[in-house]
Amino acid sequence: MLIGMALVFVGLFSVEAAEKSRPEVKAGFKQIQKILKKDDPDLVDVVIPEKLVQDRRDWKSDDVRAWREGLTRLLSGARIVEARESGDDGVIRFKGRRRTEMEIYLRYTGRRWVVGSAEAFMVSGGLLKKARGKGAARATLEMRTSNESMGKSAYSFEYVTAEIGKCKNRFEVWFCRCGRLHANGDSRIAEVGSKKLDKVKGLPVGSEWKSEVKPEKGAAWVVRCRDSVRADFFVKVRVVAMKKGALELEWDLLAAGRGSPMTIHDRVPLDPADRSGANGIPGICGLPGRAGGDGAAGGAGGGGGRSSTGK
Repeated sequence: MLIGMALVFVGLFSVEAAEKSRPEVKAGFKQIQKILKKDDPDLVDVVIPEKLVQDRRDWKSDDVRAWREGLTRLLSGARIVEARESGDDGVIRFKGRRRTEMEIYLRYTGRRWVVGSAEAFMVSGGLLKKARGKGAARATLEMRTSNESMGKSAYSFEYVTAEIGKCKNRFEVWFCRCGRLHANGDSRIAEVGSKKLDKVKGLPVGSEWKSEVKPEKGAAWVVRCRDSVRADFFVKVRVVAMKKGALELEWDLLAAGRGSPMTIHDRVPLDPADRSGANGIPGICGLPGRAGGDGAAGGAGGGGGRSSTGK
């Protein structure tokens, strides 16, 4: 029994010692910068892990190398504006070019802080300000009750439209007959409480990224709009009103990234050079999905949960 108590004491001591030796995320980022400046390939590979782009199946080794070199140039001399952390997740805000500010996720591995997202996102200035325009955009989603089509239940933040047939069924959220808002494909939703949109600032840290949420009037969310090929950016969304069978939402661009719209107030047309087929549509709760809804053909959306950094 004494031996058991001693082992418990040693274990608790080890945990406490580890917590005390654990650097804050700001110090961790500075350590990453030192490694990037030394340009030691082995260490750079550790602090910018290749698994961040493992879903880029079209990439070859040269593409991965170019991505890592670009991120190294961006981060090595970055001037920190703010650091936030919760548990093993952290966010660093830093000065970007031309009076912009950027944010990037970091993740604590148990030994060190490493880069936690494949890219940095613009959270202030530049194209973000232009895209937002004069204020939040509005969208109304009608509850979907049939598998025959998405109807007016879905919304694409990438293409700024509820007419998903016009954007090859590429949407991030949809309102199901179960009364929940579902994320589609690789997109995910983080709950950030009941607050006005202007109070939602910066990338969520320590949040759980969910595949579905239950809407309530006044609830605010951050949606990570993600597709491995085309898009990775963040919008903030708030429930303005709940009517029978419908959700009225207001939304704004939170963090610009790959594929984010140039304006949130006008529909974004499809790229004329885009020859890929339309996505399939998911099934409503209790019924199986149907590939190629709304005149489309292709696989249905899906995907599992993610950690708070979205990876």
